[in-house]
Amino acid sequence: MELSEYAQDPYLIHPQTCSQDVENFPKIEFPDIVMYLVDTKSAYTMQQLKGYKGLDAYKYATCGWVKQVAVKVFGSYVVVLGKVLHSQRLNEPMLQPWIIAEKEGNICSAHCTCIAGLGEVCTHVGALLFTVELNVRDLEETTVTGKKAYWMPPSGKPAQPQRVSNIDFSVPKKRLPRDEPLTVRDKGQENIPSLSRTERQELLNLFASTSQGSAAHLITNPFAQSKKEERDQKKKHWITTLFSEDHIHKSL
Repeated sequence: MELSEYAQDPYLIHPQTCSQDVENFPKIEFPDIVMYLVDTKSAYTMQQLKGYKGLDAYKYATCGWVKQVAVKVFGSYVVVLGKVLHSQRLNEPMLQPWIIAEKEGNICSAHCTCIAGLGEVCTHVGALLFTVELNVRDLEETTVTGKKAYWMPPSGKPAQPQRVSNIDFSVPKKRLPRDEPLTVRDKGQENIPSLSRTERQELLNLFASTSQGSAAHLITNPFAQSKKEERDQKKKHWITTLFSEDHIHKSL
């Protein structure tokens, strides 16, 4: 590969030497992503990557889980660096995928610091690819009177627990980019008083009368204790049904 003449590990590229200008991004399109994740042969195993799960990474990109995207140009090749939040452990250090692609969009190779990333394809690599594709597409769709390279990397603030009423559940596609700040949609829902102890107990009693109950019953006594005793009885029943006289003389 022509890129080998530069002989530089992507993880050793200093961020200050990179660019966040979308105009420097490789012109990656959706077919390029599918071709790489599914059909490309690994340089190590010569087998097709078949990373179908990587196609699910679109939601990672649109939900802002990809941070600090930057590129470094080496001749006709572009190295794309980025950081991606863990899917289940948002407060842990972010994963660091990188991509090597030609300027015209052909994807040559990729890597990630997650376990699956050693195989050159994972959800985080896919998320970085889709982030590049989304922003390149936005740039190309900008009119001549529009702002040049208006895309800004999402902030790297750690995720904190919030009330459901404060979480933005808007469709991801409409969230990129956001033209208006998040506002309370229903002014009548701003000041809803908390349930009193009596009201809460009445609500739990009402749910308890249903066949399934609710998750609150698993952590609230006396319902939680009753559920535990019910589970213990079922376990005892299961264990006794495993015994058979036919096997009593068999050795372990």
